[in-house]
Amino acid sequence: MQGRGPATILVAEDEPDLLALVRDTLLADGHDVMTAADGVEALEVFEQGGIDLLLTDLVMPELGGARLAQLVKELDPGVAVLFMTGYPSRGQYAAADLPSDATILYKPLDLPALKAAVAGALARRRERVAEPG
Repeated sequence: MQGRGPATILVAEDEPDLLALVRDTLLADGHDVMTAADGVEALEVFEQGGIDLLLTDLVMPELGGARLAQLVKELDPGVAVLFMTGYPSRGQYAAADLPSDATILYKPLDLPALKAAVAGALARRRERVAEPG
């Protein structure tokens, strides 16, 4: 990731219309966007490298978003992660080992809230990367 400009974002979502909407919204903000129709495909894309932020649905066939995020963090602990879900209660994911500070966006997505969450996650990532270590 370079400077404060656009980021490379991987969106994992099994609902094609929502995937297209999120992709188009993030592209309009100047980001590079890669997409995956499920968690398995997303992991394959992530392994190619260069991803700054993973935006993933929590409930997908074969490999859900919580486990996908764990695997991605093992590959790159610095990657930013945001979750999306159509289920109304965060309590449903306690067993999914979500980090206590996980950001969850609820469907139907509010596009300004999506943009703000992405900007915030990327800003926090930049701060972590800039910290002397």
